[in-house]
Amino acid sequence: MNHTASANRSIHMMGFMLLVPSKEPRSNAHDCVHIEPQNLKV
Repeated sequence: MNHTASANRSIHMMGFMLLVPSKEPRSNAHDCVHIEPQNLKV
């Protein structure tokens, strides 16, 4: 499960960066952190 979580984490990080313009990298990172737990629960 750890490998799957890591893979999803990397994919979401890259996906989020592509979807959201790199205006505020720190804000995007915080948003990803908030989104990750929800994806892990699903």
